Amino acid sequence: MRAPDSWLYFLTALIKGEEAKMVSEAQLEEALEKGDVSEAKGALGGTRLGDFLLATKTDSMRELEAALWAHLSDCIGELLSFSAIPRGLARIIRAYSMKYDLFNLISALRGLLYGAGPPVSFVPLGIMGEMGLLAELTNIRDLRDLCALLSAHGLGIYANVLSKYPECDPEELRKRRGGIEGELWGAYYSELLSLAEGLRDPYFSEAVRASVMISNLKAIFRALSDRRGGPIGGLALEGFLPRDLASSIDSIGLEDLPRFFEGSGYGAMLREALSARSKGGLQAVEETFDKWEEALLRDILSRRLFAPSTIYWYLIERELEVRRVRMAFVRIFDRIYGAS
Repeated sequence: MRAPDSWLYFLTALIKGEEAKMVSEAQLEEALEKGDVSEAKGALGGTRLGDFLLATKTDSMRELEAALWAHLSDCIGELLSFSAIPRGLARIIRAYSMKYDLFNLISALRGLLYGAGPPVSFVPLGIMGEMGLLAELTNIRDLRDLCALLSAHGLGIYANVLSKYPECDPEELRKRRGGIEGELWGAYYSELLSLAEGLRDPYFSEAVRASVMISNLKAIFRALSDRRGGPIGGLALEGFLPRDLASSIDSIGLEDLPRFFEGSGYGAMLREALSARSKGGLQAVEETFDKWEEALLRDILSRRLFAPSTIYWYLIERELEVRRVRMAFVRIFDRIYGAS
């Protein structure tokens, strides 16, 4: 057996074992019914994340969020800690983790464009999180400084996007912000697609394309829900959209979206999102998109054993688990203590 193959067998067995220790929907529902945060955490006991929360001080939502990110960091670090892990598999983990650098970069960029506001809460993951560079993001004064920081620490794919804009005045940058963020997401997804192609894993590529589509549909849905004129921003790899949608995107209404995806799961997803919006607002819409993305990626990836996409699915599962638990505790803290 070749070394990469033996690693895939080992990681598949490890990951399948870890899946059995993840928080279930039934546990989340039970947690939501509890009268205090301690009891809610207790409902998640017996899972790896639940036991981690029980052993961690989480008296506020901020502390609980920090604990959730610390847990996810542990899960990612555990995979990278194995000696002699094949380079291709390590590249998947590193490339996926660059998502968190992008989260932090976008937060820093918005702070740079809009000035003083509430303190930015960075995600302590990714290259900058691992290297203790997040504090430097708060001290960035212009795009040139930001590009230099990114280039110096292995995040050139994002620096290449931003390097096109230093000559723009602040007002122009604010107008272009949505488009710039879409370009940044496009750079991230392009890196994953290139990696999937190099590893010859079509399921990995299919999953990334599905995430691109849902990311774009989220951006379109948000923009059409609060239409203020101008182009829709935040779109990544716009060529993935149906051609008839791309050509009419600036003139359609929110209720028109599902017709561009008739006969596909995306059409059903958009109809459910419209229903969720009427009942629970944009937060309910976000939860609907997240639920559909998880189901779609599960269908593509969860049965593909002994392939590089196995490790990609594990990383997605862990992040989705953290996001579900976070949303549950937002509701719990709000119900018990009011806005936290």
